[in-house]
Amino acid sequence: MEFWHLSWQLYFILFTAMVLAPSVAGTAAYFYNNRLLKPVLWWVIACTVAFLWTSWWISNNNIAVSGNKMMVRAGFYQTVINDYAMASRDIEIRSKDELGEFKPNVAVDGIDLPEYKVGWYLLENRKLAFVMLIGKSDEVSVVDTPGMTAIVSGNIRNAKIVSIN
Repeated sequence: MEFWHLSWQLYFILFTAMVLAPSVAGTAAYFYNNRLLKPVLWWVIACTVAFLWTSWWISNNNIAVSGNKMMVRAGFYQTVINDYAMASRDIEIRSKDELGEFKPNVAVDGIDLPEYKVGWYLLENRKLAFVMLIGKSDEVSVVDTPGMTAIVSGNIRNAKIVSIN
């Protein structure tokens, strides 16, 4: 879907944690012992590759429909909504500020960063749900079925959803 834009702050946090901090630690280790130049350079290259891989992975967000199933993938997390035909009739489009009982409260197994909330969350109504709130979208789609609840940024009714046959 085209409306999920990751903010530069998320990439900055990742770069600082995965490249800048290890590079500073490696430089300090090199000044302590000059024979550590080669391992430090390999360490910085490995950290940079890990940063690039992680950046690609968290940018890999999509929704795919196959028959009566809808797969939602957000970075490291994914889920399948099995009764999508029933859910597609009842998808609610709400404002981000008016989620009410569907507001993500506690990250059970998820990432909670500015403009990037993905994974499994307990909602205000104490129900476990898959959350994919990415970017600054004002609209949020609530897919609520008896077996699964998913909260997704944007209006998924108007989005281009990949169809898998």
